[in-house]
This record gives sequence, structure tokens and C-alpha cells, in this order.
Amino acid sequence: MRTRMGLVVAAALVTASCGTEAPAGPPFRTDTGVGMLMANMVDPAADLLWDAVGTVIDETGETHWEPETEEEWLQVRLGAMTIAETANLLMMDGR
Repeated sequence: MRTRMGLVVAAALVTASCGTEAPAGPPFRTDTGVGMLMANMVDPAADLLWDAVGTVIDETGETHWEPETEEEWLQVRLGAMTIAETANLLMMDGR
């Protein structure tokens, strides 16, 4: 009987705690338009990614480049992260 009463009390507490909602935070501001995001965030980050690795074959031979140091690879990763997070910004309501 004691165990059953404990289960009933525990179930009531769990049920009561599920009913409370977290307070809503302040609304997001979308002051920057799509064109500004594209020009100032996406385009520079994309240029960094596209220019990070490449090969040119011409009459003088083959030239290949890629990031070689940890700092260069960090810049490429930051560009990729910028593009990914900007996609989230572009999907926000109000754009």
C-alpha cells in the first residue's frame, strides 16, 4: 500500500511538472535583408571555400593548391560554418 501511494504521488508530481512551459524569450530581430546577408556573409565565405583548393593545367604544366597549415584549414572550416549558419538566418521568419 505504501509503495502504491508513493507511485501515485510521484506520478502526480511528474504530471504537474510537465504542464509548465518555459518562458518565451525575446523575439529575434531580422534587421538585415536577404541581399545584405548574401553579399556580406555568404558570398565571401563561398569565395573562401571555392578558392581554397584548385588545379590549373596550362602550357607551363600543372599547378595545384590547397590549405597546408592548421591556420589555413581553420579558415576553410570557418567559411563552411558561416555558410551553414547563414542558411539558418535566411530561414528565419520575417525575411
